[in-house]
Amino acid sequence: MLAVQYLENGSYITGISPEQARARLGETFARLPIDYVILGWNLPKKFVEACAQESSRAGAKTFIWHPLLTGDSFNPVQPEWQTIGVNGERVPGFRDQPDFTFVCPNQPAAHEATLRRLRQVIWGRDYQGVFFDRIRYPSPVADPNRDLACFCSDCQRLAAAEGLDLRVVQKMLQTLLAEPASGRLPAYLKVLLDATADVSSDPDFEMLRHFLDFRTRSVTRIVQAAAEIVRSEGLSVGLDCFTPALAYMVGQDLAALDAHCDWIKVMTYAHAYGPAGLPFELSALAGWLTGFPTIDEGRALNWLAQAAHLPLPTDMIALREFGLSPEALGVEIRRARAARIQTLLAGVELVDLEGVTHLNSDQIEGDLRAIREAGPDGLVLSWDLWWIPLERLEIVRRSWLL
Repeated sequence: MLAVQYLENGSYITGISPEQARARLGETFARLPIDYVILGWNLPKKFVEACAQESSRAGAKTFIWHPLLTGDSFNPVQPEWQTIGVNGERVPGFRDQPDFTFVCPNQPAAHEATLRRLRQVIWGRDYQGVFFDRIRYPSPVADPNRDLACFCSDCQRLAAAEGLDLRVVQKMLQTLLAEPASGRLPAYLKVLLDATADVSSDPDFEMLRHFLDFRTRSVTRIVQAAAEIVRSEGLSVGLDCFTPALAYMVGQDLAALDAHCDWIKVMTYAHAYGPAGLPFELSALAGWLTGFPTIDEGRALNWLAQAAHLPLPTDMIALREFGLSPEALGVEIRRARAARIQTLLAGVELVDLEGVTHLNSDQIEGDLRAIREAGPDGLVLSWDLWWIPLERLEIVRRSWLL
């Protein structure tokens, strides 16, 4: 199974025509048997029609790519809907971008607006499915003491009904890593990144586990509600999820989410220095760790490797510039398989972006071999087909379609 993400929301769309967009799809279909074409949000209707026609001609299904729990350039997030971090402040979006500014799934007004916007997006459109992105809490990696969310009054109310007092959790987290606390950092990382880590010997970490589990249930609930709307229109559901090593940290339970979709793509981005990319998220966490006295980058990366159960480079420069190994990709795909996802697609980055990716043909071929050996049901070519060099589609054909 092969899918491709295409025409991501951006200013470059104004510089191309629907005919050019359709032609690019045709070039891709001539090289690869694409099953799903995932079209970006807020596209002009003429682009959707042209791409849907070309996809239909090739026997592929068209999905709309929809950010569920963030705003976008046309639908900014209301400040009162934003998630609240450990410090009691709203968690800002990555670089203050609307597309990365998250709403709390438990706030009634935000919940209602999220589902209302979804109904508007899918009404009367020529799609066969919806691909939900941004189905999570904001990543806390820049500073978990600040950005781990959410502690708003609505989360407090719902958590209290489950026997969890978020005010107590919040106060505990504000003091958990106070000096002298570096000895607790490795265990803290394990709880944050691993839903199976043992917390039985530490009441603070047991409380943190209850909070993190509450968040996964919150995300699953709104995904379930959104999926029911989509399926009531006879459409399929795909989900864009963090890779397993990072999913729990942002409130995603892959096994629970799988019950409400037709397939899941895991963002196994081993070479992307941007949100959701393994080098970006792990580097940010390592940077936070080295802010503690006596914690150097070697120790930070060693702790992260143990907590994430991943082979990592031994220095930050290598992690940022070269990313993770094919071996690490295999670990992540097998971990997703162990979550018993019914239809599992692996996301692979194929676009060179300055300051974000450093790719080459040998690396791409090695990654694809490792992914294939780990046994997913297919690939999602990311991020945007418009920018993927045709020779890299040939690499996919050679390495994947054996």
